[in-house]
Amino acid sequence: MQLNTILPDPQYLHIIEDYDHVEEKLAIVCNGGGGKGRWEVGALYRLAELGILNYTSMIVGTSVGGLNALLFSKYAKCAYRAVEIWESIKRNEDIYEHQINLPTIAWQMVNKRSSILKPTGLYNLIDKEFFGKFLPDLPIRTITTATNLNKGISVFYDGNYDAADCARKTSAIPLAFPPIEEAGELYIDGGFGNNSPIATAVKLGATKIIVVGTMPDNPTVNIASKQLIDIGKALPEVMMELFENSVWSFIEDYNKLTAENPKKYPTVEFLDIYPQADTYDALDFTHLDLLQKGYDYAVAKLTPNTLMNFLHS
Repeated sequence: MQLNTILPDPQYLHIIEDYDHVEEKLAIVCNGGGGKGRWEVGALYRLAELGILNYTSMIVGTSVGGLNALLFSKYAKCAYRAVEIWESIKRNEDIYEHQINLPTIAWQMVNKRSSILKPTGLYNLIDKEFFGKFLPDLPIRTITTATNLNKGISVFYDGNYDAADCARKTSAIPLAFPPIEEAGELYIDGGFGNNSPIATAVKLGATKIIVVGTMPDNPTVNIASKQLIDIGKALPEVMMELFENSVWSFIEDYNKLTAENPKKYPTVEFLDIYPQADTYDALDFTHLDLLQKGYDYAVAKLTPNTLMNFLHS
């Protein structure tokens, strides 16, 4: 890794210290994407390195973005710990057990409580980092999302909720990982229908939003050409890409609404950071190079002028 561990340049600090006196509410939104979240971590580390977490009002995340939001909130003052956690994940087996095969796909299709994979490593990591912690225990206000499978609605958690429980719910990838049952209802990955919780940040009053994506804004998975077993692997990928692509149309649509009715739709400034190249499959956690690529891209994207113009616009 070539990550910079030196304190932010004084020029950056000057920009951000000025921002502290501006009446704004800055939010960081972390998109979902499974193994693609490694790229997101590189970009988030760059934001932490620049000191932006010190002035962030909230971090809103879904799916792996929810996990990253929780990690970067917990380690806001020592963000390299979040990087080290991802560096310790080198194999798919570090996150889940078993392989995708026809019997498990067929069983999962008829039994909503079953799953194709067993996320043993993921749950161990969640318990290690968040057992006994509640969202208000974290240094930065952290919001995660999930999807209520019984009602078919997206929900978000903001307040006195168990952090480990929020982490399990937001990361329960449909089909792949088991849903989380609570009070007789099932909850799955927040990315199912809300892969980028920008609307949640807007609803909570954010006036400036940095959106950190996990994949390019063009689909790459052609499900029609795949065999049945490949479709089982590809479905989470297809869903995530569809929802990821909706992010940018949401921003455009919201800006139109603001122009038409500024009293009802307050102005929100957006800055997006997302990959320009393929970030591989959502269930593939073996591409260690993604972390450095995310960091390098964020370094190039977040120049002093870009940052200053965004914060003070």
